[in-house]
Amino acid sequence: VDEVGPPIDVTVKHWDRMTFTEHTDTIKALTNEVLSTIRQVASINPLFRESVQFFPMRVDANDPFRLADFAASITSGTNPEDLQAVLEERDPEKRLHLALTLLSREREVSKLQQEISAKVEEKMTE
Repeated sequence: VDEVGPPIDVTVKHWDRMTFTEHTDTIKALTNEVLSTIRQVASINPLFRESVQFFPMRVDANDPFRLADFAASITSGTNPEDLQAVLEERDPEKRLHLALTLLSREREVSKLQQEISAKVEEKMTE
């Protein structure tokens, strides 16, 4: 931030677009786990399912940077610092791992939400 303003004056430095060419076994495993976790959460949470409905058209699953960014962007209730950490990470393995952590948290919240909904539904039918 150069000047607080008003208006706020900032200097932005863009990173060069990151390209990925080396598919290690770890990257492949993390990519598969991210995709699997996305499917799991989508099967539990209808709102999440809507977010990933156009996934194949929006993201190249062979690009770990874009996949991690997409995975982080569709998580709900994530604090901005965690999302920023994904965007700032330049190592594809670490970036996928950060996104997977966010997705895992989303999966646990969705499971809890499903349990709560089932309990409420059960009480309503009594």
